[in-house]
Amino acid sequence: MLDKHIENFKNGDKKSFEEIYLLTEKLVYSICLSYMKDKSLAEDMMQDTYINVIKYIDKYKIGTNPTSWIIKIAKNNCLNEIKRRKRIEIVEDADVDLVSADVRKKETPLLDIALKILKEKELVVLLPHIIDGKKLIDISKDLNISEGTIRWRYNNALTKIRKYVERSNEND
Repeated sequence: MLDKHIENFKNGDKKSFEEIYLLTEKLVYSICLSYMKDKSLAEDMMQDTYINVIKYIDKYKIGTNPTSWIIKIAKNNCLNEIKRRKRIEIVEDADVDLVSADVRKKETPLLDIALKILKEKELVVLLPHIIDGKKLIDISKDLNISEGTIRWRYNNALTKIRKYVERSNEND
C-alpha cells in the first residue's frame, strides 16, 4: 500500500504524500526519538526525514521495502545531527534545562526512563512498539533484523526498565 502511494507521488499526485506521512509518522517519530532522546529534537529530525523523502523520492525503487527506506533516511538524519552536535558546543541556561526536565518527568516518566537507560538498539525496538503499536514481527521486517533478536532486545529493554524502577522505589 505504501509502495502505491510512493509511486503515485512520484507520478505527481501530491495528495499521496499525506498518505505516506500518515502511514509512517509514528514509526519515524519513534526511530528519531530513539536516537535523539529528546522529543523536540525527534520532531525536528522527523521533519527533516520527510523533507528528504520528498527530495530523494525518485531514487526509491518501487517494489523494495518502502518502510525500511524511510527508516534508513530517518536513522541517517539522526546520526548526522548527532555528529554535527558533537562538533558544536552548545551552552544552555541550566535553569531552563532543569525546568524542562521537570516538566518532561511529570508528563512521561517511563518514556524518560527508557530514553535515559536504554541503548539505541533497544529503543528502536521498544519505541515503535509502544508509540506506534507495531507488532514485534513487523518491527523485525522494517529493520531487517531477525524476529528472535527483536524479541530478545525488547525483553532486555523491559527488564532494564523494571530493574531501574525497582531500584528507584527502594531508594525512595
